[in-house]
Amino acid sequence: MSVVYEAKDIKTISWGSIIAGIVTVMAVSILLPTLGSSLGFAMVEPKSDDPVNGVGMTVGLWTVFSIVISLFTGSFIAGRLAGYDGMIHGFLNWASALLVASVLGAMLVNSSIKTAGSALGSIASATGSMISSGGEVLGNGLSRVGGGGGGWAEFV
Repeated sequence: MSVVYEAKDIKTISWGSIIAGIVTVMAVSILLPTLGSSLGFAMVEPKSDDPVNGVGMTVGLWTVFSIVISLFTGSFIAGRLAGYDGMIHGFLNWASALLVASVLGAMLVNSSIKTAGSALGSIASATGSMISSGGEVLGNGLSRVGGGGGGWAEFV
């Protein structure tokens, strides 16, 4: 009787490579818009009649280019670091980076809304107190005019 050992190919996911890919996506996502800003400032002509001519289209194209390049770079790093099943690791890197960016974007929007609401509340409070004090001053002035004008009304 002989013993036969069968080697099974166990496929596991290397989360370390995916995290490295996400860090790469975030780093490239920071660097490329910085480069785009410097190119955009070089494109603006302040002395011309239309200083921002074509900037909108350029910003849109550069944004798409930046996102595609950063996701490609991060997925490539995740696939190369995994050592096997690079395509699966690249896809998981893309999906994870998308989730992280969505959460960070939602937090940014939430923070912006809270800040805007707080600022509007402060403005409304200041305006309300200013209107209240203005109404009080106006009321005091009218009561003085009404008190002193009683003799004048009898004269007419």
